[in-house]
Amino acid sequence: MGKLTDLIKKNKIDVSICLVTGMCCVIVFYVIFHVWNFDLNVPFAYSGDVIGMLQKLNVFARGESLANIQSLGAPYGSNQWHQMMDALLPQGIMYCLARITQSVGYTINAYFILTFAFSSMCTFAAMRMLKISRVTAIACGIIYAFIPGHMLRSQSHIFIGSCFSIPLMAVAVIYLMRGELCRAEYRDIKKLTFKEAIHSTDKKIIFCIISLAATTVSSLYYGVFGMFILIFAAVYISLNKRQWRHFVYFMWLCITELVCIVVIYLPPIISKLTDPFYNPINIVSRQICDVENYGLKFIQLILPVSDHRFSIFAKITERYNNSGFPLVNENRMSTLGLVMAAGFLFSFLIVLFKICVLNDIQLCAHLNVYMFCVGVIGGGASIIGFINYGIRCYNRFSFYIGIFSLIVVAKIFDAFWNSLKNKNVRQNLILKLKIVSALLIACVALLDQTTENMAFSAEKGAAAAGQFYNDKDFVQSIEGYEGKNASVLVLPFSTGNQGALGYTKENVFTVYQERIMTMHSETSKWSVGAASGERAESFLDNLSFHKDLDVLKIASVVGYNGIAIYRLGFEETRLSKWVEVLEDSLGKPAVESGDGKWVYYSISDFANDLRQHFSNDEWAKLQKMCFENIVSRKILGKELSNTSDQVKYENDAMIISQGEIQYGPYYNLLKGDYKIIISGDNLDEGEFRCTSEQGQIEIQKLDFEKSEHQVSYDIHLEENTNYVEFLCENKLQTEIKIDTVECTQAKDEDEKTLYNRLLEIKVE
Repeated sequence: MGKLTDLIKKNKIDVSICLVTGMCCVIVFYVIFHVWNFDLNVPFAYSGDVIGMLQKLNVFARGESLANIQSLGAPYGSNQWHQMMDALLPQGIMYCLARITQSVGYTINAYFILTFAFSSMCTFAAMRMLKISRVTAIACGIIYAFIPGHMLRSQSHIFIGSCFSIPLMAVAVIYLMRGELCRAEYRDIKKLTFKEAIHSTDKKIIFCIISLAATTVSSLYYGVFGMFILIFAAVYISLNKRQWRHFVYFMWLCITELVCIVVIYLPPIISKLTDPFYNPINIVSRQICDVENYGLKFIQLILPVSDHRFSIFAKITERYNNSGFPLVNENRMSTLGLVMAAGFLFSFLIVLFKICVLNDIQLCAHLNVYMFCVGVIGGGASIIGFINYGIRCYNRFSFYIGIFSLIVVAKIFDAFWNSLKNKNVRQNLILKLKIVSALLIACVALLDQTTENMAFSAEKGAAAAGQFYNDKDFVQSIEGYEGKNASVLVLPFSTGNQGALGYTKENVFTVYQERIMTMHSETSKWSVGAASGERAESFLDNLSFHKDLDVLKIASVVGYNGIAIYRLGFEETRLSKWVEVLEDSLGKPAVESGDGKWVYYSISDFANDLRQHFSNDEWAKLQKMCFENIVSRKILGKELSNTSDQVKYENDAMIISQGEIQYGPYYNLLKGDYKIIISGDNLDEGEFRCTSEQGQIEIQKLDFEKSEHQVSYDIHLEENTNYVEFLCENKLQTEIKIDTVECTQAKDEDEKTLYNRLLEIKVE
């Protein structure tokens, strides 16, 4: 601690300037974005990917434990440790802000604004470590803080935009490439033993370890990219110096990265081993081709930002984006802006034409070319994709390319002004011209990297506030109507792969909007928001296969107080059916949102009437059965999959012609015993089998219960099993018809009788 204090005192001018630079960036942000037009209690982004983060911030504000979140995944709650703990550093900062502000909007907005200050401060510090002048370092801090990708990703990709540790990581890479991780007294010794190599490690390794750790726990993407760059740096210096000791220093960084990755991935591994109800699902949103779909493009790095302030530049980018060029997607956010693009282009000139410049410029130039070769479409990323494609968006290398390109520009800028010192020019004049030039470049960069459309207009601010407070009023009305700790079932259902991609079980694309109300909850509990594969989501998935009235009955048994309907999550006819069932059983809605998108029905009276049909013991047994995730699913033949491109249907049934196979229905099942009943015609002509993601599943009793109109068999699952499908193959000429496929969890006869009795009751 004493050494840190001494270091701060020694560099107190730089520390002061660093803080001022951060504050300047906050002011610049305020002016560019016209923040005065926006209510800071309202998140800047209020839909799409940001909803999951807003849910978590509400958990922070409520003071709930991540291991036992009762406000999400009702009635079971949620354990967010089931998910990998990426972005620990940003989430830690936001946790502190949420506990202080007690507001989701203030928290995410404050953090987003602070990322600009953090980026500028870290960039200034990095530039000073590389012996770049203060004037230039200030300009670089402002320029990098407003790199286009930071603003374009906004709060929807807030962790990707939180790139403030990358400048420090860049310094660590340069230290390794310079050979400065070797203590000075050992640098001239040609060969070292392994023990000597360990002892020769310079104290700068501590800074490198901290920088890599901070980068990895800020974003796993940037941590992995950082390791790619460090590998190149270790090879580069080892070949140049012909000293293997640099791989020993690199080893410490590898250990650091490994520890960080273990920290990130360990929670879901422990959860899988300790929670018997957790059945993790492999989300299919990532495919091997994504490493090229979301790769870098040379032209996109140097193109002007979309909707540029100057129409001539805006049209250039618009023409490229809208002219049918392939694979234009997230990578359009990788643009660097004029200043950093200049540094990037100059890097290629240095490498291709072997231009003799300062050592650091050469190092950064080689790094830029290397990163581009890794991230470019069809480049090194495609090779890496064969091994692992969990990291897929290589266009995000642009944040690293941006900082190394900025170092190139800064070094050239300083070298130019330093060259004037040897001439008969007054030093004061040189300094004044340098300050004016740096300020001018920073202003041009800001105008180039930001657009008028990024600013919040009064109309946009009013619209966002109107939607936000409308939703908040809806939730508060529910909590006022039902009292504290109300438990709300949200419809439509959105689970599994569909839910992860923003679709409902009704196959309507909602971009997660059916989950937005959870961020306004102060005391209530909501069925949505559980991690994929959790008990709560599995329960909802099972519930979604029941008839509408049966859903209402089971919801009453497990203790939901009411049902919130997100109307835009349904097709019109399906919504009408739900409204008809609910109003016949419950009457008119108790609460309706101001914009008409949401409606809430209380089921308390319905539940009380239903309970009268059972004794206390029977009701307790029913609750236990429902809480234990009883499975009773029936799916129509038309909803199954088939090998043929020209599938034939007869009403709701699937027709299986000769040589065809019926696939599906892709259930995710917990371990246990299940009975499968397939109904249709000519079923005795088919061959049946059961498979899953894990492989073949043994079928029991098939030969004993197979007839023309029904096939029934049992399966036993030793473990939680994903994507279970019940296949029927037709090897004969007769067509086979599948009406329904039903999967029921095996229960004793008393339980079955009680459960069926529940579903058969008519509540007036």
